[in-house]
Amino acid sequence: MLYTLGNITTDDIVVYETHELFLNANGGNAIYSAIGALIWYQPVHILARIGQTYPRENIEKLHRAGIATFLKEVPFRDLRSWALYEPGGIRQFVDQLSAGKIGDVSIRGEDIPGQYLGGKGYHIAPMPYDAQFSLVRRLRAAGTVISLDPDRDGLPGSAAQQATFEALPLLDFYLPSQKEATDLLGWDDPERAVRTFTNGGVPVAGVKLGEDGVLLSIRATRTVVQVPAARVAVTDPTGAGDSFCGGFLAGYLLTRDPVEAACHGVVSASYVIQHYGALSTLSADFSDSADRLEDVRSRIRVIA
Repeated sequence: MLYTLGNITTDDIVVYETHELFLNANGGNAIYSAIGALIWYQPVHILARIGQTYPRENIEKLHRAGIATFLKEVPFRDLRSWALYEPGGIRQFVDQLSAGKIGDVSIRGEDIPGQYLGGKGYHIAPMPYDAQFSLVRRLRAAGTVISLDPDRDGLPGSAAQQATFEALPLLDFYLPSQKEATDLLGWDDPERAVRTFTNGGVPVAGVKLGEDGVLLSIRATRTVVQVPAARVAVTDPTGAGDSFCGGFLAGYLLTRDPVEAACHGVVSASYVIQHYGALSTLSADFSDSADRLEDVRSRIRVIA
């Protein structure tokens, strides 16, 4: 079993150019991560909190899509956003005034029942730092494989840096975006950043570079490798980073090779960015997944 842990949201999507409106869409980093994994690996299970306002029919949609769930009910309102797509590929997410607070609906280590601690691997999606680190401590005690994508709106610089470097030795994979790495470290240099993270104790660090793929540092071989993005047209980049992380963990569990894991991750992201909304990705034709993997492999670049 592969688990993703994070937030689930309801997104009301407005596409200006086509005048399309998609209400009550499943969204959130736990779902996008699960979809990225499900392309390669089954079963996939989401662990998350759910409040009082989440559409219960959306849970059934997840189950019909093949994603199992453990959703701890809490007495708060859920996260809900307007997803506004403007001409030229510009997008913004606006929290709805009736939405809950992320800290209230972010799963914590003590929320996980014991029967969910025997999985093959766990991906922790962006959430407040205290929630993420409570999960790291709980899962590390269970001796499993852990990947983590940090919260872009986390603690102030020095506190976030201290907390991150305390957690790095407890992780197997640390997978921030370029902006998250820059905000955390105070400088923008992805190669130096991935080396800094592996020097801090994590076996593999990857900085996500958007259309340039991902830069990996592998501590065991002291190498830095750039894995390129898959070559597809972008419809909607929402969820690309989360689906990369889910695909990465699935690829690692299948191959035990971090470079192959990154190849699977960028291919997962390539399917997600071709669709509006999370679950619509699962209706895609994945018959060319081997071709996409081979194309990505052919363009891998070893930097050092």
